[in-house]
Amino acid sequence: MYTFGFDMGENSLGWAVLHLNGKQVDKIEDCGSFVWDPSSYMTLTSSGAPDHSLKHDRSLNRLARRHTKGKHRRTNAIKYLLCQNGLIHILSHNNLGTYDIDLCNFLNTPQLRVDALDKPITDMQLAHLLIYYSNHRGVAKAYLNNVMSDKDGKNEEQTKMKKYLEDNLKSYKTQSVPNKFRTYGEYQLSIYKAEGKIHNKDGEYTHSVYRELIRDEAKTVLISQQRFNKKITDKFIADYLDLLY
Repeated sequence: MYTFGFDMGENSLGWAVLHLNGKQVDKIEDCGSFVWDPSSYMTLTSSGAPDHSLKHDRSLNRLARRHTKGKHRRTNAIKYLLCQNGLIHILSHNNLGTYDIDLCNFLNTPQLRVDALDKPITDMQLAHLLIYYSNHRGVAKAYLNNVMSDKDGKNEEQTKMKKYLEDNLKSYKTQSVPNKFRTYGEYQLSIYKAEGKIHNKDGEYTHSVYRELIRDEAKTVLISQQRFNKKITDKFIADYLDLLY
């Protein structure tokens, strides 16, 4: 029985033909590699100028896969943390998608983010909020700066995203004083009531937010709920914020 192995690099592809004895590799029948010059694969803009190479496309795809895997690992780690502190009950360690927080899908999350600042909420509602923050944690300034400083990473999408991020930050700071907004969640609730949505569709950046604002909100909510819930210890807050960032 034979199988193939591949090792994808930025400008190369390594390959091997493996002979299997059961599930173990018996020997390498053959192997080799293909190497190419990324500059020979250029696309052109409408003006005819070089745009970017396949190397950059592969980098973006690799970044997207890494983002998806990282989000999955982070969410599972937060679920374990919530379970260990008695906020949710996971039915099976092999089935992290099945747990009682699924019953919270009907909640008005924008309103809950504000209610949690002053009122006691249930363990399930709090768990719902903490996982919500994890799944909508915003864009880290350090990440955006690194991407935009990459010599292959200059593109209009990143510039567009940063513009919306800065505009939303400025709008939040401008409206925080007269409206007495304590968190970004209070600001977003006002947007939700006016527009009916606070999340982007594919290709949109209208509601993009810096991660630091979401992290500050989560911390504020946890400190507030700590007054009502003994399960929320200082260690729990610190562990959660480490996972969120």
